[in-house]
Amino acid sequence: MIGRDTTDEARGIYDELYKGAADNDAITGLGDAAYWSKTFDLEVLVGRYVVGVYVDHLVADRENVEKAIATKVLARLP
Repeated sequence: MIGRDTTDEARGIYDELYKGAADNDAITGLGDAAYWSKTFDLEVLVGRYVVGVYVDHLVADRENVEKAIATKVLARLP
């Protein structure tokens, strides 16, 4: 998790990560913005935080497992 002083700083980091993930799919309903990438897994922007969730590539249904973990993490952010 990356925490920044401002939402603009966090958005900048998220945007750079998004650009670097060529195979990303936008996800709605998770944070302010989110994407899942087969290469870099799940990244979520929420306020001044960027949360990355990475589950081993051998885990079955990895995308849904990462979404479930992210949902629990986001619920605990201040």
